Amino acid sequence: MEIERVRAELRQAVRELSERGLYSSSKWCAEQLVGLGCPAATAGPSAPPAPADDGEATDALLLARCYFQMREYLRAAHALEEAPGHTARFLRLYALYLAGERRKDDQTLEESASLADSCPAHVANQQLKPIDAELRGLHERDALDGYALYLYAIVLKQLQRPAHAVDLLCAALHKEPTLWAAWLELAAACADRDAIARLALPEHWMKHFFYAHVCLELQQNSEAVTLYEGLATEFPASTYILAQLATAHYQLREFDEAQVTTRGTRDALARRPPWPSCLPERPRARSSPERASCAACQSYPNDGGAWRADRRTRRATRAPRAGRCALRSCCALTRTASTTSTRTQTSCT
Repeated sequence: MEIERVRAELRQAVRELSERGLYSSSKWCAEQLVGLGCPAATAGPSAPPAPADDGEATDALLLARCYFQMREYLRAAHALEEAPGHTARFLRLYALYLAGERRKDDQTLEESASLADSCPAHVANQQLKPIDAELRGLHERDALDGYALYLYAIVLKQLQRPAHAVDLLCAALHKEPTLWAAWLELAAACADRDAIARLALPEHWMKHFFYAHVCLELQQNSEAVTLYEGLATEFPASTYILAQLATAHYQLREFDEAQVTTRGTRDALARRPPWPSCLPERPRARSSPERASCAACQSYPNDGGAWRADRRTRRATRAPRAGRCALRSCCALTRTASTTSTRTQTSCT
C-alpha cells in the first residue's frame, strides 16, 4: 500500500464528500487520514485539488450549500434547479431526498398520534419516484458519476428493488472507491459470505476495510481481528480500527485484550482536541426552558458587570436563609396542629 497515494485519495475524498453533504463518510475518511500518522518530512507536495467541471463554481451552488448546512433542504434544491454540473445535480437530488425523508417522519408521527392504538399506515417518501425518473434517464445515457449512482441505489433500495441497487452500488464504488457510505450499504445488503463473493468489487485498498467490517457484522471475529491488525500496521493512529479491534476481542470473550485496546483508543482520543478551535458562528437552538432561563442573560448581552450587579441586588433582596427556615417550620407546626384538631373532633363524634 502506497501511503502517500492513500493520503492523497483520502484528502480528495474528504473534500468531495463534504461538498456533497455526505458528512458521515467525510468524517470517516478524515479519521483514516489522521490515522495514517504524520506525513514524512521528505514527502512531496500533496496532489492539487481536482478541477470542478464547467459551471459548478457558481453563486447558486454556494447558496445551496449554505441552505443544506442549515437543513433547509427544499430551499437548497430550489436554488440548484438551473445549476449545471455533477455536484449541483447530486446536491439538488440529495436535498430533495432528505426533504422527503423528513416529511415522511413527520407524517408517521402525525398518523401515529391520530390513530392512537391502531397501527399507522405505511408512509412513503414522496420524492423517491421523481428522483428515480430523473436518474433512470441519465443512467441509460451513462451520464452518472459515482456519487449519483450511490444516490440512485439508495432510492431503488427504498423502492423495493434491492438487486438493482446492489449492482449500482458496485458501479458507484468502481468510480468512487473511497465512498464509505456505499461500502456500508453494500455490507448491509449481503447476508452471508456467498453473497459477498458474488460482488464485482474494485481492486482498491478500501476493500480491506469492507471485508473487515463484514466479518465483524457476520460474527466472524477471528478473521476480523486478523484483518484489522493488518490494517493497523498501515493506519497506526486510527481510532476506528482500535475500536473495531476492541469489539472483535470482546465478542471473542477475550476481555483482557479488549480492555487493553479500549484503553489505547481512549488514550488516542485524549491526545486530540475535543472540539475544533473555531466555534460555529451561530450557537445551537435552545429549547423553551433554556430560553426562559436565559431571559435575564439577554438583558445584559455584553455587560458582565451589570449582570453581576443585578445578581447581587436580587441576592440582597432575597429573604435570609434562617428566616425561610423559620417560616417553613411555622407552616409545618400549623399543619400539624390542624391535623391533630381534626383527629380529635373525629374521635369525639
